[in-house]
Amino acid sequence: MPQQIDIRPLREDDLPSVAALYEQLFRGGGDQASPELIHAIDRLFLSTPVHDPEIPSLVLHVDAKLAGFQGVQVRQCMIDTRPVRLASLGPLFVIPELRARAAGAQLLKRTMAGAQELSASDGASEDIRRLWERLGGTMAVTQSIEWTIALAPARLLFEEMASHHRVLVRAPAKALKLVAPLGDRMLARRWQPMLHRPAGSHAETQPLTTERFLELSEELSSGAAFRVVYAHEVAEWIFEQLTAFSCRGELLAREVLLRGKPIGAYIAYHTPAGKVMTMNIQARPADMHKVLGMLLQEAKSRNALAVTGRLEGNLPAALMPYRAHYRYGTRVLIDSRHREILHAISALDTNLSRIDGEWLMDLRNQPYA
Repeated sequence: MPQQIDIRPLREDDLPSVAALYEQLFRGGGDQASPELIHAIDRLFLSTPVHDPEIPSLVLHVDAKLAGFQGVQVRQCMIDTRPVRLASLGPLFVIPELRARAAGAQLLKRTMAGAQELSASDGASEDIRRLWERLGGTMAVTQSIEWTIALAPARLLFEEMASHHRVLVRAPAKALKLVAPLGDRMLARRWQPMLHRPAGSHAETQPLTTERFLELSEELSSGAAFRVVYAHEVAEWIFEQLTAFSCRGELLAREVLLRGKPIGAYIAYHTPAGKVMTMNIQARPADMHKVLGMLLQEAKSRNALAVTGRLEGNLPAALMPYRAHYRYGTRVLIDSRHREILHAISALDTNLSRIDGEWLMDLRNQPYA
C-alpha cells in the first residue's frame, strides 16, 4: 500500500520530532534530542520575530510520522520603494528511505512557491544547487564567491596543509610550525603593504549596539535597490543568535568612527581556527576601505591568520588593493518572479549579508547538552 505523504506548516508539537531527526541525521546522536536543541530550533523557526505564518517552515509526514523538514525565516525588505518579503531557507532534510521518492524536492518546491517575492539559500551544497535549478531557481554567482586576505601567509599555509594533509609526520610538522612565524616576519611589509597603512589617522571603533546597528543600517543602505529593513525586535533577535553559537568563536561587533563621526560597522567572528570571519560589513562606497581597514587592524592585533568573507555590497572595490584570494564557497541560491529583484542582487545593489541567511542557523556544530 503506498505511503501517504503530507506536507504542512511547522507546529509547536512538531519540535521534539524535528530536533530528534536532526540529531540523528546530522549530529551523530541517538533518537532523542536535548531540550537545548529543541529550544534552538524553536527560536530559529517558530517562536521568533522572523517567523511569518504566511511563509512558514514546513514538515513532511509519512503515514502521520514526521519524516522531513524545511526551515524558513522571513525578512522584511524593500525593492526601491515597494515592500517585499524574503524567505531565507535553512536546513532541508528527509529520512534516507524517502530520498528515492524526491521528498526533499517536494518540500523545497512547496517552499519556493510560497507568498514571498524572493527565496534564497546561502549555505547550499552542490546537490542542492542542482535541485534548486531544476525547480527554476538560479545561483547568485557573485555572492557565492568568498575572499581571504592572508595576514600571516606562512602560518596560514602551514595550518591549511596540516588540516588537509594529516599524514604530515610529527617532526617535519613541528619544524614547519616553528619556521612559519619567522617567514611571516620576513614577508610582513612586502606581502601586504596596505596592512601597514593606517585606515585613517582619526579612525576608531566602539562596540556596536543593537540601536546603532539599526540606525546605521537604515542610513547606509538607503541607496541600495534591494535592502533588508530591520525592525527593532528582529535586530535584537539577530544579535541574540550571533552570540548563541559559541562554536563560531568570539563575536566582534564594532562601529567605526572617523573624527568622531560614524562611517560604518562590521560584525565578524574570531574563530577557533585563528581566522576572522566576516558576517556583515556596511559603509558607503567612499568609506568602505576605511571600515575594512579597521577590521583588518583588529584582526592583526589579535594575531589572526587571515580575514575571510563573502562578496557583497560595496566590498569589491575596497578589496582591490589587497592580495585577496577568491574562490567559490557555499552556493548562494535565489529565486524570484520579479526581474528587478534578481538584477539588484546580481549587481550587488543590496545590503544582504550572512546575518540574513543560513549562517545564523548553525545547529550542527553547537555543543548542545
